[in-house]
Amino acid sequence: DSTNNDEVTNFPVIEMRCVNDRANAGGSEIVNAELACTVATIEEYHDKDDYISGDILQGCETPAKCSAKDSLNREGTIKKRSFKALVVTPQFHPYFSKGVWYFRHVLNHRSPLLRKSVRRRIVMLKGWPADLNTPEKIRACFSDTIEAVHIALRGKSNLTADEVFKTHIYRPSDCYIGWSFATMAHVSKINKRRFRRHYNRFDIDVDQTLLHDIVP
Repeated sequence: DSTNNDEVTNFPVIEMRCVNDRANAGGSEIVNAELACTVATIEEYHDKDDYISGDILQGCETPAKCSAKDSLNREGTIKKRSFKALVVTPQFHPYFSKGVWYFRHVLNHRSPLLRKSVRRRIVMLKGWPADLNTPEKIRACFSDTIEAVHIALRGKSNLTADEVFKTHIYRPSDCYIGWSFATMAHVSKINKRRFRRHYNRFDIDVDQTLLHDIVP
């Protein structure tokens, strides 16, 4: 690679999207919709650390006899799950109706998705290292402690005034670098029987079966 190790480029961006289940039905908007995004990580702690307590070790005579569901593994370490906030923009939608909501996370020095060594290098260079700007190298920058990214959407139905809540979980294998989402919106002619005065008008519908479809 002939790229200078001190050169920088634009920060990579992870894009996600969501759609209203009733996007093609009128009057089903979600008011004051808000996203809460967190990263679940799993880190190993050795048995010499203070984190291990008698309660955790109870029922596990030796590390070799512990099952996969036990906290203590064969190497004498325990796995601790923790959660960190994932900053996305935009995180708030005042009137989520027919459109598709795209939200993005920037892989910068504050991103919990990156290895500590990569974040330190970003701080030092004040930008994304140009020699790490390929799909393979960007993926290698992800922390190996990541278990999942949890997305939670909360808002209020404009139809019933009830609270709307939905969650989704992304696994590391769900991340495709260098790809983009397929278009979900398509033009459809308005029902002539319902809209007799607008015979030649067209409307935009959302094909929800394409929510997770991607293209190179």
